[in-house]
Amino acid sequence: MGNTPYRRDRRRRTIDADEAYRLGLYHEIVPEEKLWARGVALSAESAESAQEALQLTKRMLNETIGDALERQLTLGAAADATSRTTEAATEGIAAFLEKREPKWP
Repeated sequence: MGNTPYRRDRRRRTIDADEAYRLGLYHEIVPEEKLWARGVALSAESAESAQEALQLTKRMLNETIGDALERQLTLGAAADATSRTTEAATEGIAAFLEKREPKWP
């Protein structure tokens, strides 16, 4: 994906849904009548994640509401780097390599 979506956004060019998908701007389309159920399912999946990772994600989202994409990407990269240094990250990687469910700290 690189900087392509950002460059396109700066040019104010409208793109269609197929191109947005190709660029990685979204990964799933849900029919309106199934939207609530899919949201609940995603929430349940997220709840199984490491609490520390969820807190970092929520903080980043709250701090970047209304910010320019460039700032969001910068803060996202910083949050990603921070999350990789946590106990939860170590446990997640170990669980993956050992093919077991993680035991989040």
